[in-house]
Amino acid sequence: MPAATADTAADADRDVDRRIALRLARLRADSGWSLDVLAERTGISRATLSRLERSELSPTAAMLGRLCSIYGWTLSRLMAEAETRPANLVPASEQPEKGLQSAQSPREEEAHPRPSVLSIVRRQAGKSGR
Repeated sequence: MPAATADTAADADRDVDRRIALRLARLRADSGWSLDVLAERTGISRATLSRLERSELSPTAAMLGRLCSIYGWTLSRLMAEAETRPANLVPASEQPEKGLQSAQSPREEEAHPRPSVLSIVRRQAGKSGR
């Protein structure tokens, strides 16, 4: 495998690991459990859970299976979510203003005003003999 392809694959794996870690942390937070409570319920040490949630350690399939079972998720659901790239969201402050924005400058609009929809409809009706 060429070096560039290997680097891209490694980056994709790290992205998936990070998304799994974020989801695990979110699931625990949503459940209202501390690391100690989760460790007691899963049999996975508190330190290991902490490292998993910080993406410092890649979980084994057995660990993910136990965690998914506790959270009421399937392993396939967790993996599908982790492998799907999140949507590219644009913060509201960076979005263009609502409404149609004119491609013409104000001066051009004054010289060549755009016809209204109503005037276009009337013109079309006149051409068709209505």
